[in-house]
Amino acid sequence: MRSALYILAFVLLSFAAIAQNKGKSATDNLVVDSTIALPPDSTISDTLIDDESEAEAMDSTVNAITATTTNDEVYTYHPEDRGESFRHYFIPVLIGSYYQPKGKDSLGTYKGAGIEYTFIEAFTDNKFHHGPAYERLYGKLSIMQSSKTVQSDLFSFSFGFEFSFEKHPNRHIFIPYYGLEYGGFIQKYFNTVGCIIPDAGIFLLYSKRIALSCSGGYVYPFSNFEMLQGYYAKASLRIIFW
Repeated sequence: MRSALYILAFVLLSFAAIAQNKGKSATDNLVVDSTIALPPDSTISDTLIDDESEAEAMDSTVNAITATTTNDEVYTYHPEDRGESFRHYFIPVLIGSYYQPKGKDSLGTYKGAGIEYTFIEAFTDNKFHHGPAYERLYGKLSIMQSSKTVQSDLFSFSFGFEFSFEKHPNRHIFIPYYGLEYGGFIQKYFNTVGCIIPDAGIFLLYSKRIALSCSGGYVYPFSNFEMLQGYYAKASLRIIFW
């Protein structure tokens, strides 16, 4: 009986030792698996320093992009680059005109007044605008009297357009422009004669409400060319009260 007890105690102690050894091995394996793998010849401190360097480089890149974007926005919306912009439709303009035909010895010189009717006028004072800053399409009617009392009055009619030479004048005075008129003259002496008048002028004052200009050109008639060709001058005033 005593021998059986000794044998049983020995078996129990053996199982306990085996179980203890298995638990220790599992713990060692767990520690090894949780260890962070590092590149050869490097330490944890080196890895942290590299991460900080990458973060600083990324911050520098973001700051550079932000600065570039900010500078572009400031340049794009600079006050001097974007000036006044407006449009007018169906606006009357008062004019005074002067016509000196080549045959002035028999016809005399003509002076008179009239009206231009602006169908559309656009002004865009912008550095980034493509095309002329000032554009206008109009019709004109005027009556002129001859310096020769024997000559009857001259009636003039035409359609025309005007463009500024500049796309960004950045001012309201001395703005040059050019244009072309197509129309004709009606007078008792030579009946009706068609003509074209290329001209150029300058705005002494130009704004949204008031515009004052003077221009000059040359009349090219379609008939009686030798007598009716000649110089033409015009002064105009536009005032908008509304």
